[in-house]
Amino acid sequence: FQAERISRRIYGQENDRAAGKTDGREITSDFPQIREKRPGLTWTLFSAKIQHIRKRGEHIMRVIAGSARSLKLKTLEGLDTRPTTDRIKETLFNIIGPSIYDCIFLDLFSGSGGIGIEALSRGAKEAVFVESNPKAMRCIKENLRFTRLESKAATMTADVMNALYRLEGENVFDIIFMDPPYDRELEKKVLEYLAGSDLVYDDTMIIVEASKETDFSYVEDLGFSVIREKIYKTNKHMFIGRAGIEEIC
Repeated sequence: FQAERISRRIYGQENDRAAGKTDGREITSDFPQIREKRPGLTWTLFSAKIQHIRKRGEHIMRVIAGSARSLKLKTLEGLDTRPTTDRIKETLFNIIGPSIYDCIFLDLFSGSGGIGIEALSRGAKEAVFVESNPKAMRCIKENLRFTRLESKAATMTADVMNALYRLEGENVFDIIFMDPPYDRELEKKVLEYLAGSDLVYDDTMIIVEASKETDFSYVEDLGFSVIREKIYKTNKHMFIGRAGIEEIC
């Protein structure tokens, strides 16, 4: 109970419930900014909150850069949305940064919408969020309103395959990101569909977040090639494009 009181004193009850998963180290640099808003906050109380987050394995998801920089985003407790940690998200956007500005972005299996919102914050022209879970979609919409990015976003509460079919003829995407549940081969089904889809053009970059063990040896048979592979501790990002697309840095 003491830890919960500390949590509410620092972030407010609502933001505390918006936690995802990590070790809490990323938010230590927020102390000066939080102190400005809460003059009575001491480092002791702030440190106690960090330790509380570490023990519970939670992560306060936030926008890293751009127009919505440092704004905290809601996530859903008890649902398998598995938000991408800030550290991995920052690495991802360091890689694709030059391609983000003015792009059309598709965020599949959106979860809480953190990736698509990061893209919009950094200058993407438009982002489409696809998520089948209605509670997660409500979370996405709340995050879009909070970051004032909803005017550049479209949302679809639908199965991913159904959504892709409905998007045909309406959009062509520069970047397609997907973070499906691991080890169910859902990314393979999506890639098989995209191989013959008009949603993809020659320079479209497809990014898949997957477990380290996920096999992508089949992509060449679909007319794609692996542009880059970035491996983390427990998962990886695969950068995929049509055969002949130039390698990204």
